[in-house]
Amino acid sequence: MGDIVKIFADIGEIYQKDEKRLKNEAYKYDSIKAYLCDIETKQIEPNLNINKDDLIICRFGVGANSGNLFPNSQFLSKEVNKDEAKFIKGVLRSVSNLLSFFEPSDIEKDAILPILSSINEEYFADIIDEIKDLDELKKEKGKKVATFFSLSYKGKPISAYFKQIFENHISVKEQKLFYGYDILTNEKGIGGDANLAFCSVNEMPVNMQFIKSKLLPLNAASAKKVENGFKAIKDKLSHNFYGMKMAILPTILGSSVNLEEIVKILEETSKNDIKSI
Repeated sequence: MGDIVKIFADIGEIYQKDEKRLKNEAYKYDSIKAYLCDIETKQIEPNLNINKDDLIICRFGVGANSGNLFPNSQFLSKEVNKDEAKFIKGVLRSVSNLLSFFEPSDIEKDAILPILSSINEEYFADIIDEIKDLDELKKEKGKKVATFFSLSYKGKPISAYFKQIFENHISVKEQKLFYGYDILTNEKGIGGDANLAFCSVNEMPVNMQFIKSKLLPLNAASAKKVENGFKAIKDKLSHNFYGMKMAILPTILGSSVNLEEIVKILEETSKNDIKSI
C-alpha cells in the first residue's frame, strides 16, 4: 500500500504544474461536440471547436451523487431518452452546485447568476424533445470522443465565466490538523484529503472525519499530490487490456531512472493496447 501511495504522489507531482488540465476532464477527449443551450433564449447550437479551457468538466465532490461543478453534462442520447427526468435533475444539481459558492447579494448583482437561479424543471418543458433528438459525436478509431450539453451565455459555456471558482475548487484546502505523521514526509500533522473514495472525508460528519484521515495519513500538500497522481493514472496513463482498463505503476525504479520520462512513455501509449508498450 505504501508503494502505491508513493507512486501516486510522485506522478502527481509531475502533473501538478498542469493541474487545471488534469482536473478538467474535457482534456481527456481528442474530439468534443458541445451543445450550447443559451439560458436567455433557450436556443441550442452545436459547437465542434469548443475551447476546452471554457468547457470545464469537473465533479463537485467525490460522491456519486455530487454532480458537476458547472452545468456541463455528458450527453448520451440513449440515456436521455430513457430517463429525461434524471438528465434534467443532473443539470439542475450542477446549477445548484455553482450557485452554492455565492451569497444571495452576489447573485443579484451578477448578469448570469439570477437567470441560472430561476431555472427549474419547467424551464426544460419546451426544449426537452429537441434535446432528446440531438446527435452524439460519432466514434473515431483510436480517439476518445464525447458529446456534452452545456448551459451557455452569449455563445460560451457558463463555466467560461467562472474559471476562478474552478481554480479555487481544485486548490489545496485548509486542513484541520489531527495528531499523526504524514506517511510520505514523516512530518507531524495530518488531515489532508486525497479525495479517494475509500478515504475521503468530504461527506462524513465533522466529528467523524478524523477516522478516515487516519486511514491515509497525509498533510494537505501530500494529499494533493496523491489526488493528482491517482487522477493522472486513471485518465492519462491507463491502457486497454482485453476490454478492461489497466494501469502500470512504475514502483520499482532505481535512482538513475527518470520517472518523468517513464510517465511520458505511458501517456503516449495510453490510447493503444497494452501490448504496444
